[in-house]
Formats: sequence, structure tokens, C-alpha cells
Amino acid sequence: MEINSGTKILGLFGNPSRHSFSPLIQNSFINHYGIDCVYLAFEPEVESLKPAFFGARDLGFIGLNITMPFKEMICKLLDKTEGPASIFKAVNTVKFLEKDRSSIGFSTDGDGVIKSLEDSGLSWEGKKCMIIGAGGAARSAIYSIINKPVETIYLFDIDINKSEMLLNIFKKHGKINVIKDINNIEKNFYKTIDLLINCSPAGMKINGVESDLLPVPKDWNLKKMTVFDMVYEPLNTPLIKKAESDGSDKIIKGIEMLINQAACSFRIWFDVMPEESLIKKTKNKIIKSWI
Repeated sequence: MEINSGTKILGLFGNPSRHSFSPLIQNSFINHYGIDCVYLAFEPEVESLKPAFFGARDLGFIGLNITMPFKEMICKLLDKTEGPASIFKAVNTVKFLEKDRSSIGFSTDGDGVIKSLEDSGLSWEGKKCMIIGAGGAARSAIYSIINKPVETIYLFDIDINKSEMLLNIFKKHGKINVIKDINNIEKNFYKTIDLLINCSPAGMKINGVESDLLPVPKDWNLKKMTVFDMVYEPLNTPLIKKAESDGSDKIIKGIEMLINQAACSFRIWFDVMPEESLIKKTKNKIIKSWI
């Protein structure tokens, strides 16, 4: 698609954001559907967020993706939030309405979680889930699955205060149990887990350096579990490697979450959900860029 005087703009606001795969993903979707639009990454400073946001609105941007450290800060600038963004006051997608340029904030993280899990063929009925981490990603994961017919959600974070805070948010559902020390628990506890989701940064590549850190004890056998690691770089995290070695029932890599939440953002802006063949093609582009 050639850029012209009428080309619309979508943007990513984050700092840093230049490393992001969002431009590759969204421009792949945009080009496939022949939309006269371009998606660009921007790195405003914290003190520049407000003028940058209203500048994007007034310059006719279709919308924005929002990443760290702005997911919560941006809420004060929005006219409205919907869904989980209204509950947690954290936004990763903004749409500017064409008729009056008002802004609506959304979070597609939860939708990305559900799509990634259900695409794997997961059945929810009676499942016992274990979530590692108690930050924003864990919050989205719990919000997404707590109303599914799962039996229990176990939650562990190295900071017990974070776990207790999430427990308080979701306590009315009665399904969450906090694990205080994952390394000091009943020996065969892991055998009761059906679904393991890593929402922590354990195993993430940082500044080009890969980690060998596992989010669970090394002696856990993951054979009968569905294992979902939200860390997407590297593609094969220590947890994914262990799941493959143990012969896990289903293995879901972080790239699935990355691209599925992006597809849900695209749907908000254009009322079209990218088709599965396009999502797969775009995912392969990302993988090739790592090789």
C-alpha cells in the first residue's frame, strides 16, 4: 500500500517501543485488507504523553495501541473505557470515533488469552489452573477464565502482597487459592494441575541475553498439563522447552498471545477480525525475523 495524502495513521505509544512487533503485525493485517492506513511506533516521554495523545486525536489518527509505561496513565485522558479496561483502569487499545473524535479505551489482553487457549482445543470443564505471576498479565488471564467452568485457579507470585491483592479483586468468585511458596508445597501438587499459565517475566530475553529461569520448580513433571507461556521472546522459553521435554498435553507459546491480542485490537478499529490464515502468515513473519 503506497502512502498518500489521505493515508490514515494508527500508532503505538510506549517507551521503549521501537523493539515492538506491533508495526509488523498490524501493517500485515492492514495491507491484506487493502486499507489506506499505516501503523507506526512512537516513544513519547512520560511528561509528553498528554500532548502526544491529543495531538494524535486532533491529527486524525484512527486509534492507538498503548504499552508500558502508559497503560494506566492513558486512562485519565480518555473520554470512556469499556469492558475490563473500565474495571482495572488499564488500556492497551484506543479508538478515536470519526464523528466527534472522542476516545474509547479497551483492553484486548483477556481476549488474546481466551483465543490462544481455545485455539489449542482446550476444554474448560472442571479444569484446575495454575497462574504464575500477579501483575497485569495475570489480572487479564484471571478475568478471562474465572467465568469459565473451571474448578480452581491457583495463584503464585514471589511477592505475596500482589497475589493477595488479586485475590481480593476476584474473591467474590470463590475460585482463587493463593500459593504462598511454590517451592515448599505438597510433593505431588503439580499432578493436580490441568492448565499452567506463566504470566511472569521468568525466562524472558533481556537486552539480548537469554535466561534459563523457570517459573516452576524443576522437579515438576508437566506431562499431563496444557502449558501456556505468555513470554514471547525467546520463542522457545525455558518453560516451553521443559513442556516439550516432558511431553505436555498442549503447548501454547507467547507468540500466540502476542498476535491474538493484536488481532482483537484490529477488530476494534476496523470491525474485521483477521482471518486465521492471515494470523498464521503474520506469525510466521515474526518467527522468521528471529531466525
